[in-house]
Amino acid sequence: MPSPSLAQRLRAVEETVAGRDRWVDLALALVNAENPTETILFAGGRWDRFDQRFTDEDEIESCVRIRLAPSQIAFARWFAEQLADYRAGYPRDIRLALAAGDRRGGKTVGTFFCQLAALLDVPRHPDGTPAIGWTISRTHRQRDELDQIVASYLPRHWYELRLGPERRITFVHGAYLRNLSADDPEALRQGRVDWLLYNEGQKMPPKAIVNGLYGTADRAGLTVIAANPPSDPSQEWLLDLKEAIEEDERFKRASIFFHFDSKQNPFINQPARADVEMIAKKIAPDGAEADAEGIWKRWGDMAYPGWNGRALDKGGLVGPPPKLGLVDVTTARTRREFGIAYPLVIGADFQKKPHEAAVLLRVYEDRDGRSIYWFTDETTVRGDEYELSASVVALGIRPGEALWIPDCSGSYQGSERIEGRTSFSMLESHGWHVEASEVPVSLPNSEETRIDLVLQHGRDPNNPWRVVVECKRAARDFKRWIFFSETSYGRGPSPTR
Repeated sequence: MPSPSLAQRLRAVEETVAGRDRWVDLALALVNAENPTETILFAGGRWDRFDQRFTDEDEIESCVRIRLAPSQIAFARWFAEQLADYRAGYPRDIRLALAAGDRRGGKTVGTFFCQLAALLDVPRHPDGTPAIGWTISRTHRQRDELDQIVASYLPRHWYELRLGPERRITFVHGAYLRNLSADDPEALRQGRVDWLLYNEGQKMPPKAIVNGLYGTADRAGLTVIAANPPSDPSQEWLLDLKEAIEEDERFKRASIFFHFDSKQNPFINQPARADVEMIAKKIAPDGAEADAEGIWKRWGDMAYPGWNGRALDKGGLVGPPPKLGLVDVTTARTRREFGIAYPLVIGADFQKKPHEAAVLLRVYEDRDGRSIYWFTDETTVRGDEYELSASVVALGIRPGEALWIPDCSGSYQGSERIEGRTSFSMLESHGWHVEASEVPVSLPNSEETRIDLVLQHGRDPNNPWRVVVECKRAARDFKRWIFFSETSYGRGPSPTR
């Protein structure tokens, strides 16, 4: 193909400098579907190819208008404020937004158009480098939904589409969007990203989320996770994240949650959706509440369903014992039951894998005489009972100051299964007073008796257990453990992961 002549090149330059090709409208408005005159977010404008900037907004001749459902407006309004601060160069504190709810709530469309708006509105950083967006789907096939949204709503002259070696949309002013998948989470350890969106985030491994998230740190970018509530135990990392956003003050400073409700989406047939929900619950009831109703909960037969991991002042079971209203009866109880008074009780389990563990607790009574067992400290070691004893001493507890009531199997064996060396004898050699939780010889079904008692407490909405904030393992395991009638160690609860 012959090269353009000098005259042709001059005409092209003249057209760029003074002709209509110099300007292109790259305007996107997200409007309230119930009140189309209300613009929730406006991005872009008339782009000057020669000066490489947006001109006066009043000169726009065409604008793509996207109608937002009521379920999408709260997020879009918040995002518009974030985008305005980003455009002005103001610092922003939020690093992650979780946009979640039941299916058909408008999460994908709402969050994706906000991401496109950001790329259209601020195409470059002050140093001249282009703005970069990543949209990540769980698999390569699921990327098609986002490609279809772009093809259906954005004018083709706004962007150049590249399908290989990766799918990329490059806008005429230089900003670009990479359409990636989480098939290989390690492949997301690459480069910078300013606007990061995970579509159907609950289906992705946590590593895929973390690897992409780090890419936003370079320029204080934003990560958005569009997701349904978890529908099986493998997705519980998302519930942990939501609870942290709601309860942890550190997370609240850097993250935010938005609920998308399908009942507020007028673009779907609500009666038909109700029928589909009814049928889906009949076909596959497990996890149906997450998809159909947006209910957040842990899945499986939880060993301690009565557990509430929120802070005491928010109705939960985590926090320090109050100074008034309870009486510490640990000393009186140990004297009554064992003939020797101790102000502290230590529970323990002796397993080489994953570790040896001990928890310290005190017993209280409320005004009604109800017992409350308060876990006040914890320790674990990857060693034997001697090392576990030493770790308790390191907490400031000396022999004579606490009574051990560990797993009764320690009365006839040790964790290393060395003949003649039991867990109890090893602790006693350090000067501790040890009592079995039950006596296996006199109570053949003692293991089931103990576990049934624990499970009874765990299912009690007036749960008698409390945990101080420092006992992070205990609080985590109360929350996560699911119950199996038989495990490799016998009957009882087993962790979800």
